[in-house]
Amino acid sequence: ETFEDLNETKTIGRLLTWISLLGLVETAAPKDFRSRPAFVSYLTKTEAVSSVLNVSILFDETVNSSKSIGGPQVLDTDRMLENEEMIEVAKLSSLVIFRTFETLPSLCRRWWEEECPKVYSQRVQSLVERQIAPEILKREMKRMKDATKNFGEMNVSGSLMSREVTATYVQDDFTLTVIIRLPPAFPLRSAEVDCSRTLGVPLNRWKRWSLQITLMLNNQGGTLQDALMLWKDNVDKEFDGVEPCPVCYSVLHVKTHKLPSLECTTCHNRFHTDCLTQWFKSSGKSQCVLCQQDWRGVRVQ
Repeated sequence: ETFEDLNETKTIGRLLTWISLLGLVETAAPKDFRSRPAFVSYLTKTEAVSSVLNVSILFDETVNSSKSIGGPQVLDTDRMLENEEMIEVAKLSSLVIFRTFETLPSLCRRWWEEECPKVYSQRVQSLVERQIAPEILKREMKRMKDATKNFGEMNVSGSLMSREVTATYVQDDFTLTVIIRLPPAFPLRSAEVDCSRTLGVPLNRWKRWSLQITLMLNNQGGTLQDALMLWKDNVDKEFDGVEPCPVCYSVLHVKTHKLPSLECTTCHNRFHTDCLTQWFKSSGKSQCVLCQQDWRGVRVQ
C-alpha cells in the first residue's frame, strides 16, 4: 500500500511512524558518526524518503503558500504529540518535511533533484532558504554547544549570518582549523569544506580529509557535528603517539609546521629535519642527539 492510497487517518499513522523512525536515526547516529551512512544506504534502497516527501508536500501549507513553517511548537515532536489538536495532516506534514531535511539531508537533496514534482521544485527551494536551512543551522549550533564535552581538544564556533562553522584544534602553540561554509539552500546545494589551515599535515592528507567531510555532508547524510567529529578523529590519529622532537621539544616545527620525520635507526627517536640539520651544524658532528651514534636515519611519514 502506497502513501497515495491512504485516507487521512492512515496517512497520519504513517507520518507518525516516519517521525518515530527519524527519532531512531537521530538517537543512534550521535553514538557513532559513522552509523548514519548505514541508515542512509538502507533508506535509499527502500525509496521511503521520496514516498514520504511526495505526500507531505501535497498537504503542507508552507510549500503551497508563503506561510511560516509554524514556529517552535510545530518543530517540537514531543510538544506536538502531547496536543491531540495539533495532530492533523497539514501540521504533521510540516513537521515531517522539516525533520526529514534535518535528519536525512542528502536523501532530501536527491529527492529534490530527481523525484520532486517540477511544479513544487522552486517552492521547496524557497521554503528551504527561508525557513528550513536557518532553523536547522540554529539547532545544529545549539546541539554542538551542548556537546562540547565530547570535543576534547577541538573548539567549535559559528555564525548564523555568514553560515560558516569553524573548528579549531590546538597542538603545542599552533592552531589547526577547518571551515565549513553552507549555502543558503543547503542541503539542496553543496557545502564547501576548507581544511587547508591544517598545520603539520601533508597536502595530500588534508585534501583527503576535505573530500571525506564533503562527501559526508553532501552525499552520506552526515550532520555538521558528524563532519567535525570526523575531522577531529583524523587529527587525533595524525598526532596520536607522536613524541616531541628532542631538539626543540615540540611536535610541530616552529617555522615549517611539520611533524618530526627523520628517525634514528639506532634509538628510533624522531626529529624535525631543520632541527637535526641545525644540530649537526652547531655540534660539528653528524651524530644522533640522544644516542650519540653516527647518524643513520630514515624518513618516515
